[in-house]
Formats: sequence, structure tokens, C-alpha cells
Amino acid sequence: DILMKVNDKVMFSAQFCRSIFESSGDIPHARGIITKLAPVDCTGRDVTIAHVDWDLLVPGKVLTSNLTVCK
Repeated sequence: DILMKVNDKVMFSAQFCRSIFESSGDIPHARGIITKLAPVDCTGRDVTIAHVDWDLLVPGKVLTSNLTVCK
């Protein structure tokens, strides 16, 4: 698992896009920069929410498990 940090360039992971049946539109093509990382305790599981400044109009808060760092 790749650790993400503020200022990383990210995109939605292919696995996430497949899981929501999104192969076209803005979600698979969006690229953004992480501006903040917020750890959250979710039913005993630690998860991290990334605040992302996207280049397209998509939700700005995303679980880091649904993202991948752009190469």
C-alpha cells in the first residue's frame, strides 16, 4: 500500500472505478492534488480521508483507499 502525502498528484484507482461501474465521464479522468489528509476512526478501522483539489468537478473528499498516486 502506497502511503500518500499532502501535495501528491492522485487519481481514482482503476479498482474503484470498476467497482462503481465508471469507465467514462469525469471520475476516471480526474487528476488532483492532495491538500489535506484526515485520519478517521471508522468502526474500529483506521481510514484516511484525502481532501483533493481536482481538475474536474468531482467530490473533494475521498478515502485514500479509492485513490492512486499518479506516476
